[in-house]
Amino acid sequence: MVIQSTRINGFPNRGGQLPGGVAILIPAYNEAAHLPGLLAACRAVRPALVLVVDDGSSDETPEVLAREDGVATLRLAENRGKQAAVKRGLQHLASQAGVCLVCLIDGDGQHDPGELPGLVQQMLDHDAEVVVGVRTQEQMPVQRRLSNGLVNVGFLVLGGVDLFDVQSGLRIYRKPLADLLGQGLPPEGGYGVEHESLALLAQHAAERGVPLRVLGAPVSCRYGEARSKMRPAAMVGLAHQTVRQALRIRQVRTAARRVMTVEIHDVSPATFDEVVELDRALSRIGITRPTLLVVPRYEDEAGRVWDLREDPRLARWLRERRAAGAEIVQHGLTHRAPGAPPPGLVNALMHRWFSRGCDEFAHLSAREACRRLRSGRRILQACGLRAEGFIAPAWQQSRATIQAVARLGFRFTAFLDRVQPLGPGRPAVDTPALTFAAPNVVVDHGKRAVMRGLEAWARPAPLLRVALHPEDLHGARPADHAIERIRRLLPHRPQVTYAEWLDGGAPERLERAA
Repeated sequence: MVIQSTRINGFPNRGGQLPGGVAILIPAYNEAAHLPGLLAACRAVRPALVLVVDDGSSDETPEVLAREDGVATLRLAENRGKQAAVKRGLQHLASQAGVCLVCLIDGDGQHDPGELPGLVQQMLDHDAEVVVGVRTQEQMPVQRRLSNGLVNVGFLVLGGVDLFDVQSGLRIYRKPLADLLGQGLPPEGGYGVEHESLALLAQHAAERGVPLRVLGAPVSCRYGEARSKMRPAAMVGLAHQTVRQALRIRQVRTAARRVMTVEIHDVSPATFDEVVELDRALSRIGITRPTLLVVPRYEDEAGRVWDLREDPRLARWLRERRAAGAEIVQHGLTHRAPGAPPPGLVNALMHRWFSRGCDEFAHLSAREACRRLRSGRRILQACGLRAEGFIAPAWQQSRATIQAVARLGFRFTAFLDRVQPLGPGRPAVDTPALTFAAPNVVVDHGKRAVMRGLEAWARPAPLLRVALHPEDLHGARPADHAIERIRRLLPHRPQVTYAEWLDGGAPERLERAA
């Protein structure tokens, strides 16, 4: 999924002030009649900066701007179109220290700056990267309803994504994306800037391997105070832009860079020989930087404790593998449930049949989760190791555990069906983990079919995870099948670590691997 779009209902609260670091950018062409009132409304919400880019106006716009206090202005020598004005403004804002959000509104008085504080709050509440102000059909003149509806349908049908109001000139961008648009937008262009911006950001999201989070929020729009400057020729150009950019988004969605993590679970002194065998088998097919899920103080079914500090051979091997690019992830403390699960049939079935007694963090309190997490971290540190992420045994962890993991500064955690980055503004990404452990041949073949189905279902996903366990080398040896599947996936999904994926997909590595 290249674009993750969410629409909310209810107009934002009007009034109040913008938080610190919010700039307002206004492209303007022959807007002398509208700018005084618009700029007064902008100043009322106390932005960090108001920037107006005069697109070579031939009316009194320059004189009006010269009389305005507290407004930064830029002027293009000739009329080059809205896109050129927006690009110039974003380039200027890129150098402004302290700006973290950029609000883009039209200069014709359609948009109400008094709604911007509420929109910014909605953006922050939903961890969005882009806000699109969605106009209602009731607000629009009849002719605009038709053109707007056709553009939205075009993006939905041709681009495969619902962006709610593609032509809306009210946008809010997080600063890194605003800077990207300032660099990447073509220098010439008119009313296609809204289309071009979305396509450019979708392409950037695909390259990062992380969806672009777009929030559609309803806004008011005063058409009685402004008349569209679009002429028939511009309408034809708009239709062309709709088709071109919608198809561009579809192409980006289908060609988005897809990657995979390859994980070896349950790394401990008790499983060292199997772990090394799996690592060597992966290396032979080109997986040289696996993610190693290390259990600091493994407790086996017989109750024997295998403390990593007491096995210098394994600790040294882990340090060497980390130096070679492998990733270390903390995998519980003991990998053994501390006791019976809470009452209930589901809890009993999950404990006995799915996790087989390994659901160490499934039902822990925040205090106990913190204690175990800290104990495991201390053991890893004593061995010269540091884990950026935490994945609970059997992928099961209580809500209190998730909060404890975030509080202790881990960058990510993961479940059987999704990965949860723990930094600000990073939503969970739905992506299955393919796991092949099977106690006998019958279960092995059944599980192979299920995993192939999950693999096909996850084909559009930016990230796929393949998990190997030491037990996969025993019995029916599902490890052999799993490694063959990894070999077949590798040409289509370069391997990354979780840290590389969180940092944007490690494009340099991916280009070399592709």
